[in-house]
Amino acid sequence: MRRRDFLKAAGLVGTGSLLKPELIFGSARESAAFFHLHPFVEVHPEAVFIKLTSVSDRSASAEKNGSGYELANELFFA
Repeated sequence: MRRRDFLKAAGLVGTGSLLKPELIFGSARESAAFFHLHPFVEVHPEAVFIKLTSVSDRSASAEKNGSGYELANELFFA
């Protein structure tokens, strides 16, 4: 695939997702059937949540991934 073709395709998908997001991502009701949010998060969708971690260094990607998965387990339920 040439770079020009890729950029055209990416532009079409991006534009389509802005105009009709349900065609690209599905409806919110369909995705809501797969997981549930923590009740506090559902009540406060405008909130910003900050979690302090014990990651040793900015380059410690395994520790950062572990902290992210831990936060996701606290916020999302199957």
